[in-house]
Parts: sequence; structure tokens; C-alpha cells
Amino acid sequence: MCQFCKDYGEGKKWYLLPKNYSQERYKEVGAKDKIIHHVEHFEEDMTTGLGFSEKLRLTDPVTFQEMLPMMQEQQRKLMWGQIILLQEAEQILDMAVKIVRLPCLCRSMLLGRSDCMFEFGFFMFESKDKTYEGYPGYSEHSSAVTKDEAKRLLRDFEEQGMIHTIWTFCTPYIVCMCNCTAADCVPVKIRAQSGMSSVCKGEYVGRIDLGKCTGCRECIKTCNFGSISYSTTLKKCYIDEYKCTGCGLCYSRCPESAVVLTDRNTMPELAGVW
Repeated sequence: MCQFCKDYGEGKKWYLLPKNYSQERYKEVGAKDKIIHHVEHFEEDMTTGLGFSEKLRLTDPVTFQEMLPMMQEQQRKLMWGQIILLQEAEQILDMAVKIVRLPCLCRSMLLGRSDCMFEFGFFMFESKDKTYEGYPGYSEHSSAVTKDEAKRLLRDFEEQGMIHTIWTFCTPYIVCMCNCTAADCVPVKIRAQSGMSSVCKGEYVGRIDLGKCTGCRECIKTCNFGSISYSTTLKKCYIDEYKCTGCGLCYSRCPESAVVLTDRNTMPELAGVW
């Protein structure tokens, strides 16, 4: 299991543990002020962090590798995310008392747009707290949504090829769910460009049942991470399990139900690849 499951999940999936969404956690980490401060400085922090890590990786790779564990530990304390399945995202929304649609911070940073409403903030307890109203970019586009509306939006996002991620802002308090693509997600870009694990792979790994695969390549079209290839010899698709992030998009998209999701923890060669 991932380190967060060990540290904050009581040996289970940390993002499905109600304690990590609780009012006690919220107060314990002083979430309100920290959340607002973090999102107000998101662009500055991410740009600086990405620029620093990339420059150091290129100019002094030895020092970068030495500093990497410390950099990742600092990131985990502030903001940490993990890729989750659509079904898990729906389970999380089922726990919510209040759900608010919010502008995507990454697209705001990269594209200068505050109307890309692909993020959900939520409370799992009754609260009159105005935290999300203080969220930069909160505007006429932002609004409370019901669980059914949020689930419908999740399915729409998945149809658009977006992956689902769950995030802390004051670890281990979980504050939001993002729906993004690898091309637009800043933490995914940081991971790809610098090697710093700023977002964790999911708990599952995709495999293709060659007996069911017809080689239609729908799975390749939807994969954000280039982990699926097509064999011209077999006329079948196959997944590079080391590249697979377990987002489940290929599982949802395959018209032949040829994709099987396997628990990463049951695969010795991949159990430590997060």
C-alpha cells in the first residue's frame, strides 16, 4: 500500500477514511486559513517549485537526487494527491454534506481561465464556514451542487478524458477533488518533468484480456500517460504496467470490457511503484 495508507489510512485507502475529512481534522490543521493562503499563492509556489526543481535537475542532477526525498516530504506535508477511480470518487461524494464546484487552479495558472469548473470542494460535516467563498477565482461560476449533480458531472468529465484525483491542502485533511488531464495538471507536469512525486499513482493497475481485446484502440485514445500500445503482430492492445497510473479511463472506455483493474498491492513487482 502507499505510504499515505500506512500513515493516515489505518492500513486501508486513506482517501476513503472519514476521519481525514472530519471536523476534528479540519480544526487540528487550521485548515481554513491555510487553504486560502495556499490557493492564493498556488501559482507562485508551483511555478517556483517547478522552475527550481527543473533547473536543479538539469544543472546538478546529483544534488537534485540527494534533495529529492526532502522536497517530496515537504510537498506531502503541504499538498498531496492521488489518482482515484470514478467509482471511488463517487464514494467520496456520498460522504459529503456540502459540495461546491470550484475553478481549476491549474487551468487558471496555465491558461488564465477561471471558468473551468472542474474541481469539487466539500465538507463532510455541517458547517457555516465560508472557506470556499474565500477561494481565489470563486465567482458567479461557483455554486453548490447536489450529490447527484456532482456524480453526473464526474461522468461527463470522464467522458472528456479527465482523470480524477483527491487532494490534501494541510495533510492529512482532504479538501478537494480535481478532474484534469495530464496536459493541464501542474502536479502531473512536475512529476513528469522533474521526477518529483507530487501526485501518487492509483491503487490499481490496468491489464488487457487479450481474449476479449479486438484491437479497436479506444483505450489508447483515452490514456493520458502513454501507457497503452498496439501490437501490429497480435492486433491487440497491451498496457505497460510500470507506466500505468491506475486512473481507470481505459477500463471505462473499452467497448469489449477487455480491461481488468488489478490491485497494485497484490503485484510484488509493482507494490512499491507509486
